[in-house]
Amino acid sequence: MFTNHFKPLTANNSNFSTDCDIEKFNILRLIRSENVGPATFFNLLKIFGTATNIIDAINQGKSNNIANIQLLKIKSKIKLVSIEQINQEIEDTKNFEAKLLFFTDDLYPYLLKKINNPPPVITCKGNLSLLQKNIISIVGPRNGSFNGMVFAKKIAEELSNNEIIIASGMARGIDSSAHQASLKNGTIAVMAGGINKIYPPENQEMYKEISKNGLILTEQGFDTPPKNISFIQRNRIISGIALGTLVIEASIKSGSLVTAKFAIEQGREVFAVPGSPLDSRCRGTNRLIREGAKMVENIDDILEEIMPIIVIKKNGEDSFLEDEEEERYVDENLDPKLNSDNIDFAEKIYNLLGFGETEIPIIVDQLNVPAQLLNIALMELELANRIIIKNNKIIKK
Repeated sequence: MFTNHFKPLTANNSNFSTDCDIEKFNILRLIRSENVGPATFFNLLKIFGTATNIIDAINQGKSNNIANIQLLKIKSKIKLVSIEQINQEIEDTKNFEAKLLFFTDDLYPYLLKKINNPPPVITCKGNLSLLQKNIISIVGPRNGSFNGMVFAKKIAEELSNNEIIIASGMARGIDSSAHQASLKNGTIAVMAGGINKIYPPENQEMYKEISKNGLILTEQGFDTPPKNISFIQRNRIISGIALGTLVIEASIKSGSLVTAKFAIEQGREVFAVPGSPLDSRCRGTNRLIREGAKMVENIDDILEEIMPIIVIKKNGEDSFLEDEEEERYVDENLDPKLNSDNIDFAEKIYNLLGFGETEIPIIVDQLNVPAQLLNIALMELELANRIIIKNNKIIKK
């Protein structure tokens, strides 16, 4: 197990004692670079094996390897942050008494690692052991009704008293009610900005209490202000660390339904509290129930669904999730078919796509190409903003 902070990096890496420290530094540098999100990060990792290899390939600028040839075509879109900026983030994080947790670390949450394109690095402040416990996420609107917030407090407190950790987004309304009720036994707040960017501002006292008695976490870099897109990205983490997500009130177009959608895609349980059809805040939850979410009126409705999962976890089994470990690495020697004649393969794929969804396995079956070449081509098209890849499907823009 390696420490959560590193010695400052110099140009010749002389201050690093192990290759693993260097690799973690480069993971952080790569994910903080412009136009590199989790999807691009893991696509590149499949091709090059390590973050260190990726950065070396970007810096080299020339190679006979087809992977590097393809990388040259997208290199202008990837703007590596400076070594000094990463050193500064490491120092700021340490001074803020927070820690950087990498997807390669033992303490990285197991369930989060199972989602599609998990955050390669999360910044945490508080009790890291909460990430290893059984977690239920509770979400709802900022303008939750009085009854909705009362129910959120009641169900959160009861779950907490049953050794279930409550996670939410520290927003106004339902989120805050769930955090307050579960603070005594530990609660997890997932933020949309940097670990030091408290939002909303009125929750500063709650932030202090959670960082002392619970856990604050984020995938955003230190000092990064929250943006609209980062709230959506945060929602996938709220659902991703949990066995299930409970939605208490949600309009048809609410962020809470986005979190529920992520939970469904991640293979997690979705629970919803029914409400009056006359209340627009309940139309989303009522729809979730019609579509198969478990209706929740009391704690037993949740426990009867998750207790079998908890028993399986205690027995050391992983069968409650699809346990097909995704290949993160490829052979050091790429397929000999991958030569410079194939660099227009991405364009060929793009021209064959329809304007609906196309499943990636269909492309593999139809074209019969090496996985490495397909990964490179799809990565190039995604970085060029010509396709969207989601749930193993491609959508042409």
